[in-house]
Amino acid sequence: MDWLKKNWVLLMIIGGLVVSLLVQIMQTDKFVDDNLEEIPEEVDQFAREEESDTEQAEVSKEPQNIFIDVKGQVNQPGVYQVEEGKRVRDLIQMAGGFTEEANQQFVNLAQKVVDEMIIFVPKIGEEVGEQTIARPTSEKDGLVDINYATKEEITSLSGIGSVKATAIINYREENGLFQSKQDLLQVNGIGQKTLETIEEAITVR
Repeated sequence: MDWLKKNWVLLMIIGGLVVSLLVQIMQTDKFVDDNLEEIPEEVDQFAREEESDTEQAEVSKEPQNIFIDVKGQVNQPGVYQVEEGKRVRDLIQMAGGFTEEANQQFVNLAQKVVDEMIIFVPKIGEEVGEQTIARPTSEKDGLVDINYATKEEITSLSGIGSVKATAIINYREENGLFQSKQDLLQVNGIGQKTLETIEEAITVR
């Protein structure tokens, strides 16, 4: 008892500290609980925003209308308006199909169409030469489209002769269409210097 009498002040201080600590712990737990209750609402709001962004992205990806000129040996030649993603086969069907004189072996029915494309179906026995059967027209901008240009059009570029033009055509036939101008560097005989020379005169569609 004597010890308690002598140290009662110390015991009261310790007790006060313990009570203060307990109060702080309880307040902290309440703060955490309150915030945990708010999290689902914030997460739900975030989810709604994500869903809204996704819907807007889907709307922006809706196919656009393009115009294709179908010529030659089809039953109903003319200019057709279609959605992006169509193929030459679809346009031939819209144009009433091939005529009896159509030389179908020159037409790539699986090729995707692009805006301002010309689809030309030659007649059996007709001289085709280097003519591209399906390609976009470049009359509007005057640029040479390396994906669809003929050998003559490619050789019109500065520094491109017959050998390099043939290499470009062979590359796109074997590997598919060029995705960018820089892809020309994959063609044998085309270096950075050559690309820089013709870069302003070409396009990729």
